[in-house]
Order: sequence, then structure tokens, then C-alpha cells
Amino acid sequence: MKTFKLLFLVLIVAGLLTACSKEEELYEEPDDLMLKKATMGQVFHVMPSGGDDTQALQDAFDAAIAAGHGSVVQLGTGEYHLGFIEIRDFYGCMKGAGKDKTIITANTGLDAQALMDNHQYPHLVKFVGGDVKLCDFTIQSPEGPLAINGTPGFIHCLINFSAYNANYEWANPDRSINVLVDNIRVKGQFWDGGLGYHHSYNTYFGLRTGWDYYFADPYANVGVVPREKINFKIINSDVETFVYGLVLEAMRDGTYVIGEKNKGNVISQCDQGGGVWEFRNMDVLVEGNTFNVFEDGWGLDLDNYPYYMILEDEPKITATVFNVQHNTFNLRQSDYGILLRDQLIFTHLEEPTVNFNVKSNTFQLLDNHAPVILPIVTRNAVIRNNKFSGHSADIGIYSWASDNALLLGNNFSNAVFDGGLSLILDASNGWTIVGGNLGETVLDFGENNLISGFNNMDSDVPFGQTITDNLNKKSGPMY
Repeated sequence: MKTFKLLFLVLIVAGLLTACSKEEELYEEPDDLMLKKATMGQVFHVMPSGGDDTQALQDAFDAAIAAGHGSVVQLGTGEYHLGFIEIRDFYGCMKGAGKDKTIITANTGLDAQALMDNHQYPHLVKFVGGDVKLCDFTIQSPEGPLAINGTPGFIHCLINFSAYNANYEWANPDRSINVLVDNIRVKGQFWDGGLGYHHSYNTYFGLRTGWDYYFADPYANVGVVPREKINFKIINSDVETFVYGLVLEAMRDGTYVIGEKNKGNVISQCDQGGGVWEFRNMDVLVEGNTFNVFEDGWGLDLDNYPYYMILEDEPKITATVFNVQHNTFNLRQSDYGILLRDQLIFTHLEEPTVNFNVKSNTFQLLDNHAPVILPIVTRNAVIRNNKFSGHSADIGIYSWASDNALLLGNNFSNAVFDGGLSLILDASNGWTIVGGNLGETVLDFGENNLISGFNNMDSDVPFGQTITDNLNKKSGPMY
């Protein structure tokens, strides 16, 4: 996710060349997010004024918070214009009239420097603590530059959810926030003067969890901070046109749901579609989504790499579990579809490792020019029953320093790889690979890897103890 990503991709390419080496009842959702079952409270209506609606919206949230749990801030049809706003400990719902009917547009001429001087990032809308439901509206940035100072025209995020921030309950480990996002559109804009890896945008992130503390020098008399306890769920939503679409990071002891069966999200036109970074003790479901990954972009990072030295080195008490299933990745000349990494395997030897389960996903390749799935430093990953189709200049799966994985029943028969390789195992040991029309399309530079043909179920070759299926090994209930 950082400049390290560029170095990381260079190292992968080098390794490949040498061949050795991310009016309805409130809170009707299940209890998996621990959302409080609030009864319908007071409704506070806000209509668009045609001008700046920031103060009117802030007043409505203040009144809703004062009225108690279950209150609703109801937006009408039309376009709202909004500057920076922060809502603290809101236990209720912000509801529009529909994605295409209620539109919230960020103001231009924003004073980003004032927030940065106050040790906060310029996120347009901030929710700090509480139980928050957002539904049925569009939030977007307009064309062109947004900020007049602090940053060169861009802002960091349209919506941020934090348990605490630099000026409210700072670094309080007992704080939490529960979030449900349903049926919204989050839309940025391309901008030639903006920032990005391969394209230029006027907003860095679409939605982000945590991390609303900015320090020009993060190592100067700040100390370390705990990860935030955040439960987050997003369904039926669209995120498009950002450097990073969905940024879920620096959290612990929570549940993340990115889509459900028949309630998936669509993420498009981002340098990085989304990811989960720097986590501890999480249950994560990624289901039913469509990731449209365009030229030179990255799809989904599931990445426990220690990017941020400001975070406490908190122990992994339970295994974080990722279930990534029934998603569609449309990869158009992209750099990869999914990255899996648990870098702490090297440093936290006695702690539980991350369980990655990548199951029944579809990868549509359009002149893809890099590996589709990248298990980079994993243990006991399960990659099974995925379908690959289309054309790729590179390979299906490239694994480096990943041990004891199970590949079962993946279908490569409708995909064409220019190098003729569907799988490379580089310094990866103890893999069990069964089926998948692999033929002669595997390069094995590891040790103790069992590679079996499609009909080997009927043979006398034992599968051994290397087969591991983590699909039922969860640290807690998700549904």
C-alpha cells in the first residue's frame, strides 16, 4: 500500500525473471456486527439549501445525538454541499432517498491545513465512536481540486470511521465503533493535478476505518497507539474513482463484512480496489463483490505487514480468518487480483497465523500482465474451486515463502497464460495441489510439495498431512 508496494512488485518481477526466487425499521441486520437493536427514535429532516449545508447537517446530528439512541437524520431528494464535518458517538441512522436521489457533494476551497494543524487528516465526513448506519445516498467529490492548502488540492477521504481520533478520546483502547453501510455510492474524480500510482485523483481514499491522527513527524514525542476496535459492514454499495477505494486498517478484535451473498459491492476505477491492512484478531468476510481492476491497478490486499511504526506491537491472540468467496475479479492489464500476506510469521513465531481461505471466486483476465493470486508469506492458506478465464501475459498463482497450503479443484482450463504456467512455487514448501487441469503448468522451486493430477483421487498416492482446510477454523461467530 505504500512505496514498499512498488519495491515489492519489482522484487516479484525480478524473481520471475531469474526463475528462482490488499420509513423502515432501524438495524434490521443480523447480530454479527453487534449493532445495538435500537428502536426507531426521532427523525430529523434536512433538506438541501442550494448553498453550503454543512452547518444544517451538523445541527441535525447534534440534535439526533441529544435525542438518544435510534435517531434518524433523514436527507431528502436533491444535492447537498458539504464541508468538513465530525460526528461523535452517534447511535442512529443517516438515511437518504436513494443513491440517485440524494447526492452529497464535497465543497471546493476546503481548508485542509486547519485539520492537519489539529493533528487530523482532511477526511470530509468523520464518525467517531457509536453505532452508525448509513444508507440510500451518494457522496461524491466534484471535479477539480478540493483543498486550497495543507495538501496539493486533494483531500484524504470522503468518509472515515474511527473509535477515537487525535482530539477526541485519543488512543483510548476501550473505545469502539460499529458501522453498517448499505446501498450508498462513494465516488471520487480523476484530476490531472491529483495524486495516485498510475492515475490521478482528487481524493485519496473512498471509505476508511481508523487512523484519524496526523503528525508531520509521527515519531516525534507521539509514542505508540493501539489499533482501534471497529466492526464494519458494507453491502449493496459502489465505490469508484479513488487511489484506494476501500481502506480498512489499524483495527483489532472485530468483524469486517465486505459484501454478502446477493448483497455484494462494486469497486471500480481505483489504483487499488481495497484491502485490509495492519490487523489483529479479526474475522473478515469478502463475498459476492465485483472488483473491476483496470490498467496497472491492484485488486484486493489482505496484508498483515507492519507498515506503521506508530502502532503498538499488539499480540495476535486468536487467528485472523479471511473468507474470500464468490467474488468476481475483472482484471484488465492489472498487476494482480489478490495479495495474501502475513509478514508477522517471521517475527511473531509463537502466535497464531492468519488463515486465508480463497474459495469459488471468478477471475476474468483481459490481457492481464501479472500474477492473479499472490500468496506472499502465508501458512496454511486454502485456495480452492476458483475459476480463471481469458488471457494473461503472466501466471495464475505465484507463491513466495508460503508453506502448507492447499490448492484444490481450481479451474485453469479456460485461461491462456503466455508463459504456459498456472502456478509457481518459489521458496514455498509443504503444498498439496489436487486437480485444476494443471498438467505441465507448474514450476516447483520449493520442497515437500505434493502435486497431484485431476484423477489422483483414485490412485494410491497419499495426500499426506499437508492438506489443511481452514474454512471452519474461526476465532468467533460471523453470522
